[in-house]
Amino acid sequence: MTFPYAYSILTFGKILRVYSPVKTLKLNFTVPEDVAEELKNRVSKSHRSAFVTEAIQKRLEELKKKDLEKELAEGYQARRGESAEIAREWKD
Repeated sequence: MTFPYAYSILTFGKILRVYSPVKTLKLNFTVPEDVAEELKNRVSKSHRSAFVTEAIQKRLEELKKKDLEKELAEGYQARRGESAEIAREWKD
């Protein structure tokens, strides 16, 4: 099976070429000049897309985790009264 789309992933300091059925898109966005300069100095031009992709994926996972933690906390708070009622019933 061959996949028509490819992208690179930076992992453990090595670049891996990954073939995937996922279509890639070219994006255009603005970053602070110092961030752009450091990216240029630290990551070769041919590996920048992989580097940025990995950074975005990590940040998105962090956001998903925070959302889940918030949902769980809200759920526990909503059930707190119910749990207290059950505990009182067991005492009686």
